[in-house]
Amino acid sequence: MKTTGSTKMSAVLVDAFGLTVAGPGAQTDRDLAHIDRLVTDLRPLFEEILLVTSRVGALTGIDVELVGVIHPDRGLVDAIYSGLFHITHGAAFIGSCVMPLVDPVLINYMMRRLEKYDVVVPATDRGWHPLYAVYSDRCIHRIEAQVRDNRLGVEALLQRCRILELRADEIDAHSAIGVRDLFPEQPPVEAAT
Repeated sequence: MKTTGSTKMSAVLVDAFGLTVAGPGAQTDRDLAHIDRLVTDLRPLFEEILLVTSRVGALTGIDVELVGVIHPDRGLVDAIYSGLFHITHGAAFIGSCVMPLVDPVLINYMMRRLEKYDVVVPATDRGWHPLYAVYSDRCIHRIEAQVRDNRLGVEALLQRCRILELRADEIDAHSAIGVRDLFPEQPPVEAAT
């Protein structure tokens, strides 16, 4: 992060659902434009922005560092792990390539709250939103243990971490956009079994 006290953080975009890249030649101009807009919106907040994908060679034309998932068959938990593994700072905002908007006010608030927690995660009436959250690199060891135990759900990860849940009223109080626009009709990521 460029300016939040003495703590620097990175941003990680996750191609978690494979919606932005379906393989070589399958990316659309709309996908690329959306990712480019997210990167542009995140750049004032972070000096390092990574994009984690299982198809590194298929995504072209985006001004961001691409990193591959470390364990391709481990789903979203591994995408979070891969992002945290590759960052150069001690924490990261992790968001989805398909998230509708970037709210710098809320992201700054979440980053300031991370100090005593492993994860700061929005929680609405639909559940946690782990792909619009701030993670400490302290989560890396928890994820490694979780992968060894074949517990691949994000919910299991969050249950192993010290988390701060931001409820809708707190999100709205510290957001320039608001819950309805940040998480419209988009269900949170479900836990894998």
